[in-house]
Amino acid sequence: SLMSRSTRFPAAVHILTLLAIKKGEYCSSEMIAKSVGTNAVVVRRIVGLLQQAGFVTSQSGSQGGAMLVVSPEKITLRDIYDAVEEQSVFCMHAPDPKCPVACCVKDQVNDLLANAEDRMMRELAKTRLSSITKPATTQYRQMSK
Repeated sequence: SLMSRSTRFPAAVHILTLLAIKKGEYCSSEMIAKSVGTNAVVVRRIVGLLQQAGFVTSQSGSQGGAMLVVSPEKITLRDIYDAVEEQSVFCMHAPDPKCPVACCVKDQVNDLLANAEDRMMRELAKTRLSSITKPATTQYRQMSK
């Protein structure tokens, strides 16, 4: 739908976090999908984008799956965002160009959104994946005992 928001970025962070916890082993799309709460097709599509970005490697076959090949310390959330999202955070509707209200709203809101997006991107660039993978790994180990 027109108003649907992409969930690719949070799913990608989830996938990479899972792969960081399972460091050095291949994780199947099915296993990842169960954790993310989506289906394996969606996972494979996101893994493909993460592979293009050079964060993961994947292999097919019964022992196949995805594996993290870059340290979470070296990946920022901005890197992940750029790898999986192709449009800007906010999408502007297309109001009637002849309406004076529409033009005013559009200009003001566009500036506001551009500013908010810029701040968000700066925050994402400052945040390393390791700030998520470290507590997640600790949590995972405690639960697995």
